[in-house]
Formats: sequence, structure tokens, C-alpha cells
Amino acid sequence: MSEQGIFYKRLKKEIQLKGKIFNQVERELGYSRNALNNYKHGNDPSGIRLVELSEYLMVSPAYLVGKRVLLQSSP
Repeated sequence: MSEQGIFYKRLKKEIQLKGKIFNQVERELGYSRNALNNYKHGNDPSGIRLVELSEYLMVSPAYLVGKRVLLQSSP
């Protein structure tokens, strides 16, 4: 069994924080069914898909690919 990559782990976390499920995000972004599960085994998204997902989730592309930590805003 393959180790999940940082991109998939962060994608899953952010989707859950938004109270959504993968299939819902896929539908809303016009992706094919199970398109996001392709990243489960370490595959990386294309640049376009990375930008689409980061904009949808309101996080930076660098965060999703593991180049940065998520900065929490102060109340």
C-alpha cells in the first residue's frame, strides 16, 4: 500500500474543515467522479488543478503541496 502524499493529506484536511466531502467538491468544480482520489497514492495535480483547488479551499497552492504551513489569522 502506498503512503499518502502531503498534497492528499492537506487536501483531505481542508475539505473536511469546509464540511464537505470529495464527491461534493468534484461536482462543484466540474471534475470527474473520484478525480480527487487519484491523489491518494502520491500523484501530484497539474498546475491548473492546483490553483483551482487552492482558490476553492481558500489556501495557497504552496500550502497544499507542502512548501508552507497554514497561517492562522488572529481573532
